[in-house]
Amino acid sequence: MKDYRVPASGYRPEIQGLRAIAAILVAIYHIWFARVSGGVDVFFVVSGFLITGSLARQVQAQGNVMFLRFWAGLIKRLIPAALLVITVTAIASFLLLPKVNWIPIIKQGAAAILYMENWQQAFSAVDYLADRETANPFQHYWALSVQGQFYLMWPLLIGAILFVARRFRLSLGVLIPCVLAIIFTSSLVYSVYSTYTNQAFAYFNTFARMWEFALGGLLVFALPYLGTSRSVRLVLGWVGVLAIISCGLLLQVSTVFPGYAALWPTVAACLVIVCGSADRFGAGAFLSSRFFTWFGDISYSFYLWHWPVLTFYLLLQGSTQADIADGFIVLGVSGLLAWITARVVEEPARFSAIGKRFPSRAFVFGLTCCMPAVLVFGAWSAHTVAQRKADAFQTDVIPGEGAYPGAVAVATSNWDQQDNDEYHSQPPVYPDPFTVHNSIPESYFDGCHKEQKGTDADYCVYGDGDGKISLALVGGSHSAQWLPALEKIALRQGWKILNFTKSECWFSAELKDGSNQDCLEWNENVLATLIETKPDYVFTMATRAEGGNEHVPAGYVDYWEMLSEHGIEVIGVRDNPWWQGVYSPAECVDVFGPGSPRCKIGREEVLAEINPSIEVAKSQEGLSLLDLSDYLCDENLCHPVIGNIQVYRDRHHISLAYMESLAPVLELQMIELEPGLSLR
Repeated sequence: MKDYRVPASGYRPEIQGLRAIAAILVAIYHIWFARVSGGVDVFFVVSGFLITGSLARQVQAQGNVMFLRFWAGLIKRLIPAALLVITVTAIASFLLLPKVNWIPIIKQGAAAILYMENWQQAFSAVDYLADRETANPFQHYWALSVQGQFYLMWPLLIGAILFVARRFRLSLGVLIPCVLAIIFTSSLVYSVYSTYTNQAFAYFNTFARMWEFALGGLLVFALPYLGTSRSVRLVLGWVGVLAIISCGLLLQVSTVFPGYAALWPTVAACLVIVCGSADRFGAGAFLSSRFFTWFGDISYSFYLWHWPVLTFYLLLQGSTQADIADGFIVLGVSGLLAWITARVVEEPARFSAIGKRFPSRAFVFGLTCCMPAVLVFGAWSAHTVAQRKADAFQTDVIPGEGAYPGAVAVATSNWDQQDNDEYHSQPPVYPDPFTVHNSIPESYFDGCHKEQKGTDADYCVYGDGDGKISLALVGGSHSAQWLPALEKIALRQGWKILNFTKSECWFSAELKDGSNQDCLEWNENVLATLIETKPDYVFTMATRAEGGNEHVPAGYVDYWEMLSEHGIEVIGVRDNPWWQGVYSPAECVDVFGPGSPRCKIGREEVLAEINPSIEVAKSQEGLSLLDLSDYLCDENLCHPVIGNIQVYRDRHHISLAYMESLAPVLELQMIELEPGLSLR
């Protein structure tokens, strides 16, 4: 079993320095740039190199893979610190975060314990409704979950290769690199394809990341044969370091990884490993300095702590982004906690005698470490169930009636009256904190509201299927949110509603930043279907208020003109305010109460002083405008709760409950605007 050459075991200080650089970059980009650095990809390559080398040397020395001993060592090294941070973060989340976010955070915490956080994130990433409000303090565990799955699979893979080599008398020195090359190629091809077709899912997909570990593994077998001159090593080492540092600056990692773009930091990491630390002027010597090797020793604990520290610090500061001073505080606190954790928990557990003689005892030790986290999450879950029962409404609420007038409170009285304690003290606001996120139109549940992928322009019919007036609801989620109000009106007036809505896809002739090609193709197909079916009216968004910069996208106007040319009337509704700040409206109401001034936002901060679509309508035939802003905001402030109903389900989508209460107001405005809409 010694028919191959691999690097000898031993401490390589430049690899510790490489870990340090990766961890520091991850934190810096999270803290000050609110983006991703590519440092995690460096971790994956380093893990692939070290673990493959360790297993290969084990096979050379023992003639076999010592599965239990290998996993026992990893359990001692990884589990105690990870579970400590999970437990502390869970307690802090319970104490500091709004009840609105408890359920998704409990799910993510449980996934982190099971090393399945990456899959939890993957399926949440493709669920448009899972875009929660405050950052989840467990979301950085996705990378540790991918690594954990690699640590589980890799010994099994090497063991399987060893079995095949013995069975068919093949050379391990040839078979292992060949299998790794196959994994590298197939995973990279899959990664490129899945990144193109569904990047949000691919980013967290273990199989789209496996090529990065395989690349590190291939380097183990290639390194003994890569003899280079001193000058080449000197240049390539620094090229590698500079490439790693610049990756996050030059690439939008979170939207283009893990496809071929991830070759940038992974190949750069390989260059650093290949060049080593022999030359005192080389990058390896720089990475082998006392600071970087020391920080490399605590880099694991530092990665664990930096994200929850950042999350809770910004929450307590009431900020969404750290300034220079804030960032150094987060780095300092994270570094201190990492040093304490490494000294008190990580190193004592790693170097203890547990499991050395009987590896199974390390597994018992790992389960014991899990118990505090399991108990904390169990107690938190039980409390959440009890709280949900306490907050649940015992009778059916009809938005717009009784104690929950919603928009009717503004229509029938005035802002001063609706904003007083009469609507906020008794009974509680509706929906409750645990259900407000799911206060969404039925089109999300019956499959009629399309996900981001796909171009088919099929539609569903709501309201009166035999209605004499047809109205097409068209656009993205901000159009879809109007369905509950329109459907109530349609059933009264005898309208047939044709639903054409798709997540993250404006009804626009231009491709919005960050969207995919499917959106533009879907819009073109919808336009063709509208021209063919010729509905009486198209109901769509007239403005875009994202970021407080309310405007009329040019692509909207292009489509309005095309519809007008075919005799189709357009009813454009003004966009609603997009909430800014550390809390969403529902979170703020949960923390500070529905009447708190902290939960209101200045109207001029989120909406233009004058509806910008008015000027466009002056020269646009067949365009009528609706503006319901006065039922969301008074002259100065926009409100999170109106008529005892939560207005928003997240930062910028109107809740189903409030939209239903808007139906009478919307009906009057639409019929006043287009008298032909009234059949009653």
